[in-house]
Amino acid sequence: MDSTFLEIEFRARQAGSVNEALLFDLIKAGFGVRRKNILNALARHFLSQENQVFGLSKGELVNVLSRAGISGSARAEDLMLKDFVRLTEHLTLRLNVPQGAVP
Repeated sequence: MDSTFLEIEFRARQAGSVNEALLFDLIKAGFGVRRKNILNALARHFLSQENQVFGLSKGELVNVLSRAGISGSARAEDLMLKDFVRLTEHLTLRLNVPQGAVP
């Protein structure tokens, strides 16, 4: 019988890490609508009545995606976690959201 020992070391959370609430909101919005590109999925989410607090236009979403290096025609399933993190960082800057706050 062979056995294996596995040790897991958790990294400490880094100061200035990404806004998790917004990250999960972006991921949920990206995958919330079937067969939609990321621009249309995010626009549907962020331009909805209940999310008027964001105050974003579709054109501004295009700019945020572009600055994050993500094509608006990409689908959520084509993006890596690091892409969603980068998008969250750029959207946080655009919205002026304090770290850890939910916009």
